[in-house]
Order: sequence, then structure tokens, then C-alpha cells
Amino acid sequence: MTQIPFSVDLENEEWFVNWENGFKLIKFESPNFNLNGKECIVSIGELIQLRDVVILGEPGSGLKRLLKSIKMEMSKEIVSYVIINGDFLDNGSLEFSKNIEEINKAKVTEMLKHVFENSSGTDAILKEWAKGIHGTCHLIFEKLTPEYSLKIAGAMRLIRESKEDYQTSLLVLFTSAAEDAFLEHALQSAYLDYCTVLRLSRFNKEETCSLVEKSLKLQNIDAECLSHIIQYTGGHPALVKDFIGYISDIMEFDEQLDINTLNIAFDEMVKGSTFFIEKWESYLQILVSDKPDLKSSLTRYLRETIQPEHLPPPMKDRPLFVAGWVGFDSKGHWGIVSEFHKVVITKVLGKEPI
Repeated sequence: MTQIPFSVDLENEEWFVNWENGFKLIKFESPNFNLNGKECIVSIGELIQLRDVVILGEPGSGLKRLLKSIKMEMSKEIVSYVIINGDFLDNGSLEFSKNIEEINKAKVTEMLKHVFENSSGTDAILKEWAKGIHGTCHLIFEKLTPEYSLKIAGAMRLIRESKEDYQTSLLVLFTSAAEDAFLEHALQSAYLDYCTVLRLSRFNKEETCSLVEKSLKLQNIDAECLSHIIQYTGGHPALVKDFIGYISDIMEFDEQLDINTLNIAFDEMVKGSTFFIEKWESYLQILVSDKPDLKSSLTRYLRETIQPEHLPPPMKDRPLFVAGWVGFDSKGHWGIVSEFHKVVITKVLGKEPI
């Protein structure tokens, strides 16, 4: 079990993990990483000093809280930043740090308008703007469409290849649920080669135990119950939170937390809300659409896991790992990360030809 200092706090009646020395992340040394990566603690102060960062995480994995912490740290350090959320020309948004003057806000807005509207010349537009920066400025891109991610990542690769002096002025951070836009493509080379690549980590048993005990006001949760919670949710932050909600509802009538309570709660979670399941189905359908290799891998892992003696896992599983559908369990086996994920995968594969 990874011993990492953290506490569980409540804010607006919702809990969250407060990492005492930074955020628990998985760091990949290169695009050709060993699929388990390296778990480490990265402080927000350290993170905002990096020039090119890609933080990967599926919906509900904690990206929103991480970005909130990054923004708070940059405000405290009086760092200039612009947060670009989605396609700001179409229901997206821009957020500026308080130390950016109105005239510079207008310049950034105009620059980004050109970037999003024009089909070519993105690197030249970014380069010209960066040359006029006094000091440094962070551009933080979140929830971009794959089209715009690919476009801006390709431009950043060309900029980094130029090695001109103005480069130290421009720091870039992307958050994304997938990494396709940052890898090598036929028409442009891989921006990921220049980036620190991080992925949000799942909760381990110790962390999940603290969350369950604090949320349900319990002490000394049974080890077998804890194992079942991990088995059902895979330690996925949003799933753990949702599962605790279902457990809490059941315990209003039966204060005993036992395996039967957990089984009933899980049955309610996967059958009680059509919208809840369909939301997860849509995440997976987008990922595996027109990708028969990924579908065949998931079909295999519904039947079996890869035993430790047969590792490493195939690199073709990388998109499934990045998106949080497969990974290592506590015994070192490689396969689908939870029973909940198996339910969703079974539904999706049953609807689409493999």
C-alpha cells in the first residue's frame, strides 16, 4: 500500500482528498511508457514551473479540483495565466488572472480568436503573441475538442522545435481525457515528446478507507467490506463518491455495513439510474468507436486478466489505460479496473459489433 500523507475534508457537504504535499499523480517518462507509470506526489508549485504539461484523466477523476488548486497557487504567486475552457467561440469561456491588464486581455482574446477560426498558421499566431509577453504567461487548455487539441498541440510542437528566446515566456498546460491529439500523426509530429505527461491516480485501499469512514461516520471498516468497495469501484474518485451515496441511503434503514449492504448498493447503482449508466457508456463508445483492437482487448478482459508472469501488457491497451478502463489490481493482474466498468463494457460491446 502506498503511504502518502493526506486528509479527508468536507466542503459544501461534499468530501475531497487533501494531499498534504501535492497531488498524487502517475508520471510517464515518455510516450513509450511502461503502462503502469510511476506514482508520485507533484506539488502545485512544481507543476506551474513546468513548460509543457499534459494531464490526463477521465471524467470524475479529479481534474476539476486539480485545476482549482493550480489556479489558487498561481493567484497566490501572482502568476499571469489564461484558462481556455472548451471552444470559447462557441459556448466556451476565457478566464484571466487578475494581474493581466485589459489591453492584454484584448490581445489574448484576439490571438485565440485567430487560432480557433483559422485552419492554418496557428504556430505563427501563437509565436507572434508570445514574443510580446513581458515575463511569463501560462496558457491552460481544458475540455478542448479533439480537433482543436490536435491543432494547438501541432502548433506548440513547431514552436518548441524553433528554440527561439521567447519560448521561456510561454508555459502551456493541457488537460484531456485522451492523448490522441498529442501523439504523432501523419501531418504533424508528436508534441508529447516535449511534455511532462501525468495522469490522475485512483484511490488505493488506505485512501478509500478514510473516505468511507469519514463520509459514513464509521470507524474501523471491515477489511472484506473495503475490498468489495475497491472491487466494485476500482478506486475511481467519482465512483467511490457515488457508491458511498448509495450505501448511505441503504444504511438509513439498516445501520450495519456488511457485504449484503454493499451488494444491494451496487445493484442500485448499476440499475437505479439509466442516465448514470448511459453517461459512462457514452465515454466508452467515443473511445472505442472504429477501434476493433480496443474492443477485442476489452472482450478478452471480460473473460480473464493478464497474470504477473505474462506482463508487460500490450501497448495497444494504452488508450484504455489512459482513459481509466484497464489497469493493475492489488495483486498485480492487468485487466478491467472494476465491476462497475465491466457492467458498462458489457452493455457497450453488446450494442456494437466487435
